[in-house]
Amino acid sequence: KNVWTLIGECGSNWRGRIPEAEQLIQICKDAGLSVAKFQAFQNEHVAKLPQEVKQDVLPCAITSANLTDIVSLCKKHKIDFACTPFYKEAVPFLDRYVKFWKIREFDSRPVIRKGKSELVDTCLQTQKPVILSSQELSADNFYLFHPSIKWMLTVPKYPCKIEEVPFWKFLTRAWMGYSNHVPDPLAPITAAIMGANIIEMHVTISKNENYPDNPVSLTLEELKQNW
Repeated sequence: KNVWTLIGECGSNWRGRIPEAEQLIQICKDAGLSVAKFQAFQNEHVAKLPQEVKQDVLPCAITSANLTDIVSLCKKHKIDFACTPFYKEAVPFLDRYVKFWKIREFDSRPVIRKGKSELVDTCLQTQKPVILSSQELSADNFYLFHPSIKWMLTVPKYPCKIEEVPFWKFLTRAWMGYSNHVPDPLAPITAAIMGANIIEMHVTISKNENYPDNPVSLTLEELKQNW
């Protein structure tokens, strides 16, 4: 495969419970992924979610209080830790533990529309690679061919159908990666075949449980059969 990074997005699929976080990390490792990724956010970032969803999502935020526990688990299972910062103040406490930054599609929109992002600039100041998820690119964009930035194609629908993914965009040299929201492993496989060398996939312990990210997630069995 012409893939150099396979990212397992643990996201909100662990209810803030460390044993379930460890299960997700183990799934990433057993599936042959190279990174287990989490998310650093605050109450304001999930305020619009329904209360019954928010109560499961908010405890999954990586903070300075639980960060070292999660990092230690990644070290225990010999897999790299990564974390998406939703706000620029998260960058300093995450910096020593991550090898790159992954920015979610919502936070890439200011880059596309305004050509500027305080969050992206803060990440760039660490001199580490920055991966931006987006559905589109802007030609007159300072960040488009920035040497430290890699663009990751995504469709911001949860879930989306495989026919909604514009895989043809990988024929252009700007797109380096793919962030998957299709509950079918064929989608990331197609992206890899088309040339994506960074693949991000949501992972789950079980689709029989009511984890918030389950509609876009893949199980260990699905990952092992295809990766």
